[in-house]
Amino acid sequence: MLEEATGQSLDQYTRAVDRGGLRQVYTQHGPGSEDAHPITEEDLQALPEIVTSPGAVMVDPGDGLGYTTLRHMRFHNGWWYQYTEEVRGGKSGQKALVLTDLSKTPGEAMANDEVAAGAGVAKSQTMMAEAGERLREASRPLRDDSVEEDGQGEQGDGVHLDEGGREGDSASAPEEDAVKAQEKERDHQRTVRLSDLLNSVLSPERRMALRERAAFGLQANNVASLETKFQNSARKHILAEGQIESADLEAEVEKIYQEIFGKHAVPQGEATEASLKRRDIQKKVGDTLAKYHEALSIADEKGDAEMAAVARNTFVEEATAIEGGPPNLNWRDPYSEPTFKHAFSDKHGHGQGLEDKRMIDRARNKGVQIGRYSDDRLAAAYAGAISKQGAGLYDVMLPKGLEADVALPNGKIIFGDMMRVVVGLDGKIDSSYPFSSRHTTTTPKKDQSDGGKVH
Repeated sequence: MLEEATGQSLDQYTRAVDRGGLRQVYTQHGPGSEDAHPITEEDLQALPEIVTSPGAVMVDPGDGLGYTTLRHMRFHNGWWYQYTEEVRGGKSGQKALVLTDLSKTPGEAMANDEVAAGAGVAKSQTMMAEAGERLREASRPLRDDSVEEDGQGEQGDGVHLDEGGREGDSASAPEEDAVKAQEKERDHQRTVRLSDLLNSVLSPERRMALRERAAFGLQANNVASLETKFQNSARKHILAEGQIESADLEAEVEKIYQEIFGKHAVPQGEATEASLKRRDIQKKVGDTLAKYHEALSIADEKGDAEMAAVARNTFVEEATAIEGGPPNLNWRDPYSEPTFKHAFSDKHGHGQGLEDKRMIDRARNKGVQIGRYSDDRLAAAYAGAISKQGAGLYDVMLPKGLEADVALPNGKIIFGDMMRVVVGLDGKIDSSYPFSSRHTTTTPKKDQSDGGKVH
């Protein structure tokens, strides 16, 4: 339910209480406050049970700090608890739902006929409905206007009813884990298919031929712009419902290539010594990645974290060792500016090195998704290996084990599934960042007629 409310995966998040949250609770609602029903130490000890009790949840519409804020109304042990938490995560990799406020009201104060007063027992559906009304009432001062129910059991105003017991720190049922694993594997296979198609149509021969056309007025920045437009358009088409399984999908993507590049479109052409070298590097990268994925799958099946770490380190070493690219570059160091420029620093135009709030602010200001890798060294090893194919703009799937957070202009943070590697004519990496294949990577144009606002 929390994932549905926030629109982002919370699989790796844990619940936490920090000093700031406790100070807020004790100051506003503690024994020394003016609250008629002060929060006690017993209430704080019961937090794990409170947050998984039946009730309702919504994303706080008053949040302007960059974090996603969840507001809960939960019924537990005869009391209605209003519980607020922030979805936090940063460059340290720690992800948590952190308490920011907690207050309570006796269950009897607004109990209806379905509640056994004093006993704290209520019919589940009635209890959740009352929780929704209470949460809506408590949040009304924060909302600009009211929205009617959509008739589907969830509210158009963002209030989600929750029967409890399946969120937070409680373990999911084995069948739910199996379904999630299947969905994750389907998503991975979809991304593999997408990555393969893009790099099949935009082949080494085509990439080289396009850049050789500089003498005919097609400059390198024009090529990169066309490659970006093509890959964005192809992704949008491929991800349309049913398109991923189309038997003629490659022909459809080829048609998109012809439309985007127009008069600059070039035939696939015959392989040359230079393009064969690129293809050889491409194959080595693919073989190294496949070997890593196989080792990681075995480690996951055994639940062996040490084996997974060995697989990751082996991939980093083997990917880094692939020959190619300019000489005298330090492919082992993500922070080597001659090698990776600012791809792995907060000087970069994307999210690397940024906390959630700054990453969200950047996405909002630019009007486009902003991504952040979870493992700089793993990302650098893969990006470096890809770059050795030569100049080009490469959109490829993220390796398994390399996670990425992506902030959207609407303030949500989701998982990325692809990465972009931009390689200049000198063979050096100009840029690299993760992104979600379901959202555009192109910054919207500004309309100068209304002060340059992003549309």
